Amino acid sequence: MRQLTALLAAAAIAVTVGACTSGKGKRRATSPTTPSHAPVPQGSVDAAQFVSRVVAAVERAETVSVTEETDDAEPGSAPVKATGSLRFTAKTADATVSARTQQGPVQEIDLGSDVYIDGLEKGMIGAPWIKNGRTLRSLSWAIYMADPRNTLPMLATVGALEPAGTKTINGVATTHYSLAVNLEAAARLSPDLASAVNGLITEGVTVQDVHVWIDSRQRPVRLFTSLEVLDSGPNPQVRTRTQTINYTDWGAPVTIAAPPADQVSEK
Repeated sequence: MRQLTALLAAAAIAVTVGACTSGKGKRRATSPTTPSHAPVPQGSVDAAQFVSRVVAAVERAETVSVTEETDDAEPGSAPVKATGSLRFTAKTADATVSARTQQGPVQEIDLGSDVYIDGLEKGMIGAPWIKNGRTLRSLSWAIYMADPRNTLPMLATVGALEPAGTKTINGVATTHYSLAVNLEAAARLSPDLASAVNGLITEGVTVQDVHVWIDSRQRPVRLFTSLEVLDSGPNPQVRTRTQTINYTDWGAPVTIAAPPADQVSEK
Protein backbone atom coordinates (compact mmCIF):
# COMPACT_ATOMS: atom_id res chain seq x y z
CA MET A 1 0.00 0.00 0.00
CA ARG A 2 1.12 3.53 -0.61
CA GLN A 3 1.55 6.21 2.01
CA LEU A 4 -0.17 9.52 2.82
CA THR A 5 2.14 12.55 2.31
CA ALA A 6 2.33 15.23 4.93
CA LEU A 7 0.02 13.44 7.27
CA LEU A 8 1.30 11.11 9.94
CA ALA A 9 4.96 10.28 10.61
CA ALA A 10 4.32 6.90 12.18
CA ALA A 11 6.70 4.01 12.17
CA ALA A 12 5.62 1.64 14.91
CA ILE A 13 2.49 0.86 16.85
CA ALA A 14 2.90 1.86 20.48
CA VAL A 15 1.41 3.75 23.36
CA THR A 16 3.07 5.80 26.10
CA VAL A 17 2.63 8.96 28.10
CA GLY A 18 6.20 9.42 29.19
CA ALA A 19 9.65 8.70 27.81
CA CYS A 20 13.11 7.89 29.06
CA THR A 21 16.56 7.07 27.75
CA SER A 22 17.72 3.45 27.64
CA GLY A 23 21.44 3.26 26.97
CA LYS A 24 23.72 5.93 25.53
CA GLY A 25 22.36 7.30 22.27
CA LYS A 26 19.37 4.95 22.36
CA ARG A 27 15.92 6.22 23.15
CA ARG A 28 12.74 4.41 23.91
CA ALA A 29 9.28 5.27 25.09
CA THR A 30 7.96 4.14 28.44
CA SER A 31 4.66 2.57 29.37
CA PRO A 32 1.62 4.49 30.58
CA THR A 33 -0.60 3.64 33.47
CA THR A 34 -3.83 2.34 31.97
CA PRO A 35 -6.99 2.10 34.08
CA SER A 36 -8.45 -1.39 34.15
CA HIS A 37 -12.16 -2.16 34.28
CA ALA A 38 -11.95 -5.94 34.62
CA PRO A 39 -9.50 -8.53 35.97
CA VAL A 40 -6.31 -8.76 33.95
CA PRO A 41 -5.91 -12.04 32.00
CA GLN A 42 -3.18 -14.19 33.49
CA GLY A 43 -0.15 -15.61 31.72
CA SER A 44 1.98 -14.60 28.78
CA VAL A 45 0.92 -14.95 25.13
CA ASP A 46 3.12 -16.19 22.31
CA ALA A 47 3.69 -13.11 20.14
CA ALA A 48 3.86 -14.92 16.81
CA GLN A 49 0.59 -16.74 17.47
CA PHE A 50 -1.01 -13.50 18.66
CA VAL A 51 -0.03 -11.74 15.41
CA SER A 52 -1.34 -14.64 13.34
CA ARG A 53 -4.73 -14.54 15.09
CA VAL A 54 -5.11 -10.77 14.75
CA VAL A 55 -4.11 -10.70 11.08
CA ALA A 56 -6.61 -13.50 10.35
CA ALA A 57 -9.35 -11.57 12.17
CA VAL A 58 -8.55 -8.41 10.20
CA GLU A 59 -8.84 -10.27 6.90
CA ARG A 60 -12.11 -11.92 7.92
CA ALA A 61 -13.60 -8.51 8.71
CA GLU A 62 -12.53 -7.16 5.28
CA THR A 63 -13.26 -3.49 6.14
CA VAL A 64 -12.79 -0.98 8.95
CA SER A 65 -13.13 2.72 9.69
CA VAL A 66 -10.07 4.50 11.05
CA THR A 67 -9.29 7.75 12.85
CA GLU A 68 -5.70 8.86 13.33
CA GLU A 69 -4.10 11.74 15.17
CA THR A 70 -0.40 12.55 15.01
CA ASP A 71 1.48 15.24 16.91
CA ASP A 72 5.12 15.83 15.98
CA ALA A 73 5.44 18.36 18.83
CA GLU A 74 7.21 20.80 16.55
CA PRO A 75 7.06 24.50 17.55
CA GLY A 76 4.11 26.17 15.89
CA SER A 77 2.65 22.93 14.59
CA ALA A 78 -0.73 21.46 15.42
CA PRO A 79 -1.74 17.80 15.59
CA VAL A 80 -2.80 16.30 12.27
CA LYS A 81 -6.11 14.48 12.34
CA ALA A 82 -7.28 12.05 9.68
CA THR A 83 -10.34 9.90 9.15
CA GLY A 84 -10.98 7.21 6.58
CA SER A 85 -11.85 3.67 5.66
CA LEU A 86 -9.86 0.61 4.64
CA ARG A 87 -10.94 -2.34 2.51
CA PHE A 88 -8.49 -5.21 2.80
CA THR A 89 -7.45 -7.18 -0.25
CA ALA A 90 -5.11 -10.16 -0.45
CA LYS A 91 -1.84 -8.24 -0.17
CA THR A 92 -2.75 -4.59 0.25
CA ALA A 93 -5.71 -2.40 1.14
CA ASP A 94 -7.81 0.08 -0.74
CA ALA A 95 -8.30 3.23 1.29
CA THR A 96 -9.90 6.64 1.43
CA VAL A 97 -8.57 9.21 3.89
CA SER A 98 -9.29 12.87 4.61
CA ALA A 99 -7.10 15.05 6.81
CA ARG A 100 -6.28 18.60 7.80
CA THR A 101 -2.58 19.33 7.60
CA GLN A 102 -0.42 22.42 7.96
CA GLN A 103 -0.72 22.73 4.18
CA GLY A 104 -4.51 22.60 4.33
CA PRO A 105 -7.10 19.88 3.77
CA VAL A 106 -5.91 16.73 2.00
CA GLN A 107 -7.80 13.79 0.58
CA GLU A 108 -6.29 10.56 -0.67
CA ILE A 109 -7.76 7.50 -2.35
CA ASP A 110 -5.72 4.33 -2.81
CA LEU A 111 -7.35 1.96 -5.24
CA GLY A 112 -5.45 -1.04 -6.54
CA SER A 113 -2.12 0.23 -7.80
CA ASP A 114 -3.36 3.80 -8.26
CA VAL A 115 -3.14 6.70 -5.82
CA TYR A 116 -5.27 9.83 -6.11
CA ILE A 117 -4.65 12.91 -4.01
CA ASP A 118 -6.33 16.28 -3.71
CA GLY A 119 -4.65 19.07 -1.78
CA LEU A 120 -0.87 18.68 -2.05
CA GLU A 121 -0.28 19.32 -5.75
CA LYS A 122 -2.10 21.53 -8.22
CA GLY A 123 -3.74 19.68 -11.06
CA MET A 124 -5.13 20.98 -14.31
CA ILE A 125 -7.79 23.67 -14.14
CA GLY A 126 -11.02 21.97 -13.18
CA ALA A 127 -9.23 18.74 -12.23
CA PRO A 128 -8.27 18.96 -8.54
CA TRP A 129 -7.26 15.31 -8.19
CA ILE A 130 -3.73 14.20 -9.10
CA LYS A 131 -3.22 10.56 -10.08
CA ASN A 132 0.15 9.02 -9.21
CA GLY A 133 1.81 12.43 -8.87
CA ARG A 134 5.35 13.31 -7.82
CA THR A 135 4.38 14.08 -4.22
CA LEU A 136 2.87 10.64 -3.75
CA ARG A 137 6.20 8.84 -3.59
CA SER A 138 7.35 10.99 -0.66
CA LEU A 139 4.20 10.38 1.35
CA SER A 140 4.33 9.48 5.03
CA TRP A 141 3.15 6.18 6.44
CA ALA A 142 -0.37 7.06 7.56
CA ILE A 143 -2.27 4.65 5.37
CA TYR A 144 0.45 2.01 5.27
CA MET A 145 0.75 1.91 9.04
CA ALA A 146 -3.02 1.94 9.56
CA ASP A 147 -3.19 -1.55 8.03
CA PRO A 148 -2.56 -3.85 11.02
CA ARG A 149 -1.12 -6.48 8.67
CA ASN A 150 1.79 -4.14 7.97
CA THR A 151 2.54 -3.14 11.55
CA LEU A 152 1.72 -6.13 13.72
CA PRO A 153 4.36 -8.48 12.27
CA MET A 154 7.03 -6.47 14.06
CA LEU A 155 5.41 -7.57 17.33
CA ALA A 156 6.30 -11.18 16.52
CA THR A 157 9.97 -10.38 17.23
CA VAL A 158 9.47 -9.98 20.97
CA GLY A 159 8.76 -13.57 22.02
CA ALA A 160 5.99 -13.28 24.60
CA LEU A 161 3.31 -10.65 25.21
CA GLU A 162 2.12 -9.77 28.68
CA PRO A 163 -1.53 -8.78 29.26
CA ALA A 164 -1.59 -5.27 30.77
CA GLY A 165 -5.20 -4.89 31.79
CA THR A 166 -8.63 -4.47 30.27
CA LYS A 167 -10.41 -1.33 29.16
CA THR A 168 -13.60 -0.25 27.41
CA ILE A 169 -12.78 1.91 24.37
CA ASN A 170 -15.52 3.48 22.26
CA GLY A 171 -17.99 1.12 23.91
CA VAL A 172 -15.93 -2.00 23.12
CA ALA A 173 -14.43 -4.23 25.82
CA THR A 174 -10.75 -4.77 25.07
CA THR A 175 -7.67 -6.51 26.40
CA HIS A 176 -4.52 -4.42 26.54
CA TYR A 177 -1.15 -5.97 25.65
CA SER A 178 2.16 -4.31 26.42
CA LEU A 179 5.53 -5.20 24.94
CA ALA A 180 8.85 -3.78 23.77
CA VAL A 181 9.89 -4.04 20.13
CA ASN A 182 13.50 -3.98 19.00
CA LEU A 183 13.22 -1.81 15.89
CA GLU A 184 16.46 -3.10 14.42
CA ALA A 185 15.09 -6.65 14.57
CA ALA A 186 11.77 -5.46 13.12
CA ALA A 187 13.59 -3.80 10.22
CA ARG A 188 15.06 -7.15 9.24
CA LEU A 189 11.61 -8.72 8.81
CA SER A 190 10.84 -7.11 5.46
CA PRO A 191 11.86 -4.22 3.18
CA ASP A 192 8.57 -2.45 3.91
CA LEU A 193 9.09 -2.56 7.66
CA ALA A 194 12.70 -1.47 7.17
CA SER A 195 11.50 1.58 5.25
CA ALA A 196 9.08 2.37 8.05
CA VAL A 197 11.46 2.11 10.99
CA ASN A 198 14.93 2.96 9.65
CA GLY A 199 14.22 6.66 9.93
CA LEU A 200 13.49 6.20 13.62
CA ILE A 201 16.62 4.14 14.12
CA THR A 202 18.77 6.90 12.61
CA GLU A 203 17.13 9.32 15.07
CA GLY A 204 18.31 7.13 17.93
CA VAL A 205 15.04 5.29 18.60
CA THR A 206 16.02 1.63 18.81
CA VAL A 207 13.49 0.15 21.25
CA GLN A 208 9.79 0.90 21.07
CA ASP A 209 7.29 0.12 23.78
CA VAL A 210 4.11 -1.12 22.15
CA HIS A 211 0.60 -1.19 23.50
CA VAL A 212 -2.34 -2.61 21.57
CA TRP A 213 -5.96 -3.05 22.60
CA ILE A 214 -7.78 -6.05 21.08
CA ASP A 215 -11.49 -6.92 21.15
CA SER A 216 -12.98 -10.35 21.87
CA ARG A 217 -12.79 -11.25 18.18
CA GLN A 218 -9.05 -10.52 18.06
CA ARG A 219 -9.40 -7.26 16.11
CA PRO A 220 -7.44 -4.10 17.00
CA VAL A 221 -9.46 -1.34 18.64
CA ARG A 222 -6.65 1.12 19.44
CA LEU A 223 -2.97 1.54 18.69
CA PHE A 224 -1.01 4.41 20.23
CA THR A 225 2.63 5.37 19.82
CA SER A 226 4.88 7.84 21.58
CA LEU A 227 8.48 8.35 20.53
CA GLU A 228 11.11 10.54 22.14
CA VAL A 229 13.29 11.92 19.34
CA LEU A 230 16.18 14.37 19.25
CA ASP A 231 16.03 17.19 16.72
CA SER A 232 19.06 17.88 14.56
CA GLY A 233 20.90 21.18 14.60
CA PRO A 234 23.38 23.05 16.81
CA ASN A 235 20.97 23.14 19.78
CA PRO A 236 18.97 19.92 19.49
CA GLN A 237 15.83 19.57 21.54
CA VAL A 238 14.10 16.41 22.66
CA ARG A 239 10.49 16.22 21.53
CA THR A 240 7.83 13.56 21.83
CA ARG A 241 6.07 12.37 18.68
CA THR A 242 2.72 10.68 19.26
CA GLN A 243 0.17 8.86 17.15
CA THR A 244 -3.18 7.33 17.99
CA ILE A 245 -5.08 5.01 15.66
CA ASN A 246 -8.65 4.01 16.54
CA TYR A 247 -10.48 1.26 14.66
CA THR A 248 -14.29 1.12 14.56
CA ASP A 249 -17.06 -0.55 12.57
CA TRP A 250 -15.15 -3.67 11.58
CA GLY A 251 -16.91 -5.38 8.67
CA ALA A 252 -19.32 -2.53 7.91
CA PRO A 253 -19.83 -1.54 4.24
CA VAL A 254 -17.44 1.12 2.94
CA THR A 255 -17.33 3.03 -0.33
CA ILE A 256 -13.90 3.48 -1.93
CA ALA A 257 -13.97 4.61 -5.55
CA ALA A 258 -11.81 6.63 -7.91
CA PRO A 259 -12.75 10.29 -8.42
CA PRO A 260 -14.70 11.13 -11.60
CA ALA A 261 -12.40 10.95 -14.61
CA ASP A 262 -12.99 14.59 -15.54
CA GLN A 263 -11.76 15.61 -12.08
CA VAL A 264 -8.41 13.82 -12.42
CA SER A 265 -5.13 14.78 -14.07
CA GLU A 266 -1.92 12.76 -14.20
CA LYS A 267 1.65 13.91 -13.60
